[in-house]
Amino acid sequence: MWASRIGRIVKITVKEKRNIAPSKLSITNNRPFKRRLRKSLRNILWSVGEVLTPPALAIWRRMPRGVLLDLARGVGSLWYNLIPSSRQKGLNNLDLVFANTIPRREKTRICRESLKSILTCMMDFYYFSYRKESSEFKVLVDPACEKKIRSIAGKGKGALILTAHLGNCELLCGYLRRFGKISLIARNQKDFDRYVVECRNRYGVGTIYDSSSSTQLISDIIARGEMVAFIFDRNLSHTKGIIAEFMGHPAFTPYFPVNIAMSGHVPVVGAFLTQEGRNYRLHIEDPIEVTPLQDKEETYTYYVKIFLDLIEKYIRLYPDQWFWAHKRWGRPKGDIAFE
Repeated sequence: MWASRIGRIVKITVKEKRNIAPSKLSITNNRPFKRRLRKSLRNILWSVGEVLTPPALAIWRRMPRGVLLDLARGVGSLWYNLIPSSRQKGLNNLDLVFANTIPRREKTRICRESLKSILTCMMDFYYFSYRKESSEFKVLVDPACEKKIRSIAGKGKGALILTAHLGNCELLCGYLRRFGKISLIARNQKDFDRYVVECRNRYGVGTIYDSSSSTQLISDIIARGEMVAFIFDRNLSHTKGIIAEFMGHPAFTPYFPVNIAMSGHVPVVGAFLTQEGRNYRLHIEDPIEVTPLQDKEETYTYYVKIFLDLIEKYIRLYPDQWFWAHKRWGRPKGDIAFE
């Protein structure tokens, strides 16, 4: 089945190329064709991935953690060396943020280690979903940090957990589930989404898809006294937001967490799970109580900047654990509006 799908995709790609005038294939005018080609290649990879993913997961489930992590680091290096678009995107973002304050060599290292970190975190998320009580699953927690999260979860009033693509955000939710019910606002990952959701379910973590209709669902979950985690370093679509400074540059940022925190009278709590050798360390910030200011624009601007500054703090502390290879500072995907 998948072979026939790949065949159809390749035929369409070839046909499109034949129908394009020679002038449109020039270096300056071939962007539409490149976009269609990239889309076709992605479709091919998705089709192949659909077939290979189940047996690969069955094998990975039985492999020792050390082997899985070595495999992830190796694939991360290949990702950096063989996928120029990801490499260039990451290096461009590092140039944007750090300019000439750090040498090119260090930016290269950070970009490569960032990709390795993403994959090792994914492997650990999958590995520990079957071994939640394993002695290998070590989270280093300061007493004051644990006291904060127990106090927040123990009040039974709910909370918004602010995090980012830094360290292991999926495993963070799995660990916080020990203190109370929690759901994660996430993007639907197409054909592979069911595997990620299955892993979250094994940790007892719910999934809320980020769509235009998810705000009411989030509010309902918060009203039940549960925690909802949101990843705040993405340029989201299907949402309204503002342009706010992030890492020294303007970035589109949704303000729905501000609205939910105000209407639900719940705190926003910064939380991150960073890699520390083969272990993890939990970071819990003091709760942020969101109260209305003079008008909506001032309220959104003020609290969105506080949230972004908190994320920036941890990115600068752990730059090689943040996902640099994404379009954080690209054009807005959502609508810029104060409503």
